[in-house]
Parts: sequence; C-alpha cells; structure tokens
Amino acid sequence: MKKIAIIIALIISAAFSETFPLMGTLIESGSIANMTFFGAGAAFPTNSSGIALNPAIPAAWHHYSKSKMSVSGIYINDRGENFYRTGGGGSFILGKGNYIGAEYNLKSEGPNSPKFHRGTIAYGAVIDDYEDAPIFIGANISYFNFKGNLSKSGILKVKKDTVFANNTTPFHYDTSYDSGVRNIKALHNVVSTDFGFYQPGEAKGISWGIVLENILGYSWSKNNPYIQKENDTWKEKSDSGTIEITVDSAYYVSEDKKTNGMLDKKYNSFLLGANFSLPMMDDNLLLMIPLDFRFWGFMNKDLRKNTRFKERFETHSGLELQIGGKVCGRFGWAWVPKNYDTDESGQLDFKNWGHYLSGGFGVNIKMFLADMYFTKDALGVGLSVRF
Repeated sequence: MKKIAIIIALIISAAFSETFPLMGTLIESGSIANMTFFGAGAAFPTNSSGIALNPAIPAAWHHYSKSKMSVSGIYINDRGENFYRTGGGGSFILGKGNYIGAEYNLKSEGPNSPKFHRGTIAYGAVIDDYEDAPIFIGANISYFNFKGNLSKSGILKVKKDTVFANNTTPFHYDTSYDSGVRNIKALHNVVSTDFGFYQPGEAKGISWGIVLENILGYSWSKNNPYIQKENDTWKEKSDSGTIEITVDSAYYVSEDKKTNGMLDKKYNSFLLGANFSLPMMDDNLLLMIPLDFRFWGFMNKDLRKNTRFKERFETHSGLELQIGGKVCGRFGWAWVPKNYDTDESGQLDFKNWGHYLSGGFGVNIKMFLADMYFTKDALGVGLSVRF
C-alpha cells in the first residue's frame, strides 16, 4: 500500500498576544496644525510645537522668525475615542539656525483609566544656508510609556492545517474558544528616534519634508497574564501509513513576563511631505496646500510581503488660507485607519480605514499664537508664546 504521510498542525494563538498599546502614539504630534491634518505636515511650516513630527521644521521657524525662545501648550478632547490629551513644551535657539526643544504629552481616558505618556527632546540645524532654499535637518528622541489594564474579549483562535504528502489539496479549519481572560495588566516602554529634513520653498513655490519615523528604537514591557507557547511533534501508525502530528499550542500563565529588545522594523514609517504655497491679492492672502504620504514598515520585507499596500499607506492633505499674516482658516482631509493595532502574528492590523475630515483656524497677535482644530467628535486648542 502506498504510504501517505499526513502532517497535522494545530496552532492556537491569542488575538491580543502581540497587542502594542503605544502604536498610535508613535506618530502623534504636539502641534494643533499637524493635528488638523491628522498627524501629518512634514513640510508644513509650524512653530516649535512640531518637534515630535518633523524636528527639522522648528529650526526653520526659529531661523525665519528670529525668535529666541518659544513656549506652547495644547488640550484635546476626543469624545468619539473617549480620551483627552494635554501637554506642552518649549524650544530656544543655540545659535544661527540651531535650536533645542523638549515636549511632554499625556493621553488618558479618565482618572482610573490607562495613561499614555510621551516625552520628547529634539535638536535641529541649518546645514546648507542657501539664500532662497536652505536645508534644515533635525532629530528627536522620544520616550513612550503605557501603564494600565488592557480590556480584551479573551477569544483564542484555533487554526488547523492538514497537509498531505501526495499533493492532495490541503484541508484548513479555523475555530475559536473563550479563554476567560478579560484583562491584561500591562506596562510598555519605548525609546525611539526620528530623523527629519526640510527645505522651504520661495514665497511662491514648493517646500519639501522627509521624516524617518521610529527609525531606531528599543522597547521593554511586562504583561500579566501572558501567553505561553509550546510545540510537540510525534508519529503514529495508521492503515494509510505513518502520521506525523505537530501541535503548536498556547495558554495563559498568571504571572509577570518581561520582554525587551530593539523596536521591531514593522513600526518604522517613512513620511514624505510637500507644501504648495500661492500668494494672492498683492500678498494679502497666502494659500498653502500640504500633501503627505506615510509608508508603514518600509524597512520590513515580511510586512510588505504579507500585507496589502493600501493597508500600510496613508494619505494626508488639506489647505490653510492666511489673511494678512494674522488670521488663518484650515481644512484637513486624510485616508487613515481609525485604529492602529497589531494582530496575533505581530503584523500591522490597522482598523477602519476611511476618509476623515477636520477644520480649524489660527490667530497670530504679536507674540501670541492661538490654534484650534475640530472634527465631528473632537476639539483641540493650543497656545504658544514666542520671545
């Protein structure tokens, strides 16, 4: 009798075993103008509050505004996602075209809910001081912290694949069961670095910006309970021949598990931005149109192979109309996921991609700059003072 070798693989994994609660905070900016464009604006001229997005732009802001120091603060309330975010920071010049800055942000859903903390320090400088189009560079280092309980459904997925040696079509079977786990006590920490470049255009022209986001990083975390995985292989005799059975299983262990290592490349992103400027009515009006593209996992070959391009590619745009350099109105649009997350295999699993709209305005009075942005469910305000 012709022997048929049968390999049965039973894989049990947790839908939240790779949950990374800091995912969405890795690209958050402290600038209300950047928030209007949903976390983008790599070439959009903002003040020093943009150090977490493109650390090169504040160098240009200090260079052109001649301001020696800037202090800013923000408050955002998002009713749709049920969180508030607040923070502030400042920057000061070190010399011609050089600056250093720092910023802190807190994100929370309430007094007893998990807290997200971000602290950022940044440095920027001008490297080619061309008269019409100087080039600015910058780098920042951010520390991210999450501490609290992660509420999950506790559903464990079971995947069974049966593969026959005689090339018979494999049999696939998927099911799931309730593990009974509803909360994971988690502590996550990340230190990461962004590198930014910015070249402003002339009064009527195009500005360019590039940011390598989370290009280097280190993470350490602690979870309780955690997933323990096991692998067993054995052989059995049957009428049809030898059967080889491989079982990869997982279960929860109710104790602390600590992990650490370099930040995975799937969290790297590449932000490419342009800003189109058009003065009108004898320079009394200035129309600016930012256009940004964010590419996730651009250094991760496995991610590019296992996910569709549209699931890791964001588009951001909008416009700002300045009136006399004192007042401006903003409109923002983006094709982005509503939720940033990872699946059980650790791959990016962004949820609810869609078109999102926002509006906002800014007022510039002497040494004060006030900004506001709003969406259907969120409202944010910011105030900065320059000296």
